[in-house]
Formats: sequence, C-alpha cells, structure tokens
Amino acid sequence: SNQINISWPNYLVQPAVIVYIYVDEAERCRRITQRSVSIPVTVEEKQLAEQEAFRNRLDFIYRNHIPSSHLHVIDGNRATNVIANDILNLLSEQNL
Repeated sequence: SNQINISWPNYLVQPAVIVYIYVDEAERCRRITQRSVSIPVTVEEKQLAEQEAFRNRLDFIYRNHIPSSHLHVIDGNRATNVIANDILNLLSEQNL
C-alpha cells in the first residue's frame, strides 16, 4: 500500500525549518568511500547502497510525507561550500 500516514509527535516542538540535503547514489557512495578511511560505514549506509527501492521510498517519504510546510530540499550534489551557502541563505530568508 502507498498510503503513508505520518504525524508530528505531540511531545516534540515542530521545527521552524527542516533541511533535507539530497544527493544521488553515486555522490553518496563517493562521499562515504572518501570518509570511510576514518569513519566506518554504518549498517544503514550499507542498506541504502544495496536496496534501491528502500532508498527511493525514503526519498519519497521525505519529499511528500514529512508533516511540515517548512521542509526545504537542498541539492547536495554540489560543492560543500555552495550547499552551506544555500542553507545559510535559507535560514536568513526565514529570519533564523
């Protein structure tokens, strides 16, 4: 079933901004390989690499079912400083 019902937990304050940094699988794997010399690859990262359907479902849920009008998707396939500037500009636009 494609029916997903997610509600924000009553005991948590809803954030003013939610930043979802999306990277394609090739870039995600490149970054993990680059950092895996000093930080081990997690079980979750391995699962994302091995299961495309799982990866796509998570992306779909984040983009379409996170219960907030404050979700902002950032393209993470660019240079880190560009991504950081996008996030800083977003926070500035939101007066945060």
